[in-house]
Amino acid sequence: MLQQISYKLEKPSKLNQYTLKFIFDCLGVIGKEKKAGKVDLYYGSREKNHHLIIEPNQKDLIWPALIKGKKIRIQKFIPFDLIGAIGQLMSDQIHRNLPREAYDRHDRLKEDYSLQFKKNVNQSPIVNLYLEFFKKLFKKNLQASSIEMWPENKKCVIGLSHDVDIPDKYAALYLAAEGKNQRIIYRAKLIGYLRRLFDRHPDDFFLFDDIMNSEEKLGFRSTFFFAAENLAGNHGSPFDVHYDIRREKFGKVFQTMRQKGFEIGLHAGYNAYLNGENFILEKDKLEKYAHQKIKGLRHHFWHLGKDEEKTLLEHEKAGFKYDSSIAFNNVLGFRRNIALPYYPWSFRLNRPIKVLQQPVFCMDSCLFHNRESVDEAFKNLKKYLKIIKSYQGIGVVDWHVRTSYPKNRAYRTWGQTYLKMLEYLAGDREIWVTSLENIYDWVKSREEKLAKK
Repeated sequence: MLQQISYKLEKPSKLNQYTLKFIFDCLGVIGKEKKAGKVDLYYGSREKNHHLIIEPNQKDLIWPALIKGKKIRIQKFIPFDLIGAIGQLMSDQIHRNLPREAYDRHDRLKEDYSLQFKKNVNQSPIVNLYLEFFKKLFKKNLQASSIEMWPENKKCVIGLSHDVDIPDKYAALYLAAEGKNQRIIYRAKLIGYLRRLFDRHPDDFFLFDDIMNSEEKLGFRSTFFFAAENLAGNHGSPFDVHYDIRREKFGKVFQTMRQKGFEIGLHAGYNAYLNGENFILEKDKLEKYAHQKIKGLRHHFWHLGKDEEKTLLEHEKAGFKYDSSIAFNNVLGFRRNIALPYYPWSFRLNRPIKVLQQPVFCMDSCLFHNRESVDEAFKNLKKYLKIIKSYQGIGVVDWHVRTSYPKNRAYRTWGQTYLKMLEYLAGDREIWVTSLENIYDWVKSREEKLAKK
């Protein structure tokens, strides 16, 4: 039976309670709030008669000594506000009032404006590091037993995922040039027609079978995010995809994925965030043609809009179970300083949003800005894989369909790097490699297990 860890808050708040629950859940222990008497963990400044005491300090965000690996003497008074720091980092409170120039034209936070890049700690999932310190505190001071974060003998999890953006180079040829974006559609059709005349390999971006076969032979499964809204759709944007999931060729792909156990997720349209109904319409359409319930989504271009929290709340209303849209676009790293599944905080409703966030640490293009070789790209990628494992975290990989197998000239290096990563992961039995759906199901089952203790 798990030992309960009692705690008390000098100034109770929903955010602090949420943060403590996250800490206890991640460490696999039971937290029990007490209003009076001596407790295991006290968060406040006035009372001193407790086992462990953390004094609130909003200025505490980065603990340099801990990050640099210096030995911290474990004592009764913790000289850093770990609880407040985790809450601010995980809720993204630290980035709430940045100027407009901190974001690019797709409303994505530029890495140079992020806390971790400003403080030069971008290679560490800081929340995971703070949780490791909590784990040592509880183990030494309280001898608390716990439930492991991941399945037996696994130290971390890597989620494999693929954005389905351009699986068909000439999909625009089949779009109906009516309604919105007519001029753009006509232009795409003309360009596509001219290029198609001289292309000896017109289908070398349609790599679903190659990707599934390369993953399946290693015992892996992945998630494919398909767009239900395209350029010609009712809320379509010039940035949206050109293909149409209603075409027969996609029906065959969906059937194969269902048979082989690969997950189908929604690649939300560029303008989906403008109206909550858009998520429901896109989800229903994909479920109709995929013949499968859709649990998760990722936004095209990571485009959550300027009001990220509002969009995340719309996910909840639409019935999604998880999202994987919060990431850096140009660099590898941990957008919210965390490499663990979590429920984002809503400042509007003063509660967590009930859609699990699975953080992406690597998108394929982040590795190839300067035309790196396979060895150079993989060296950089492997560094982060080792970091995630050392912190017993989660890292979601986002590799596009056209880049996940070396069958075309344009992305051959990208595909070779992806296969090299798969071989590396297959060689480490302490890493769990799976789809985002399987990760979600594991997290939920673990939550239920903790709730019964």
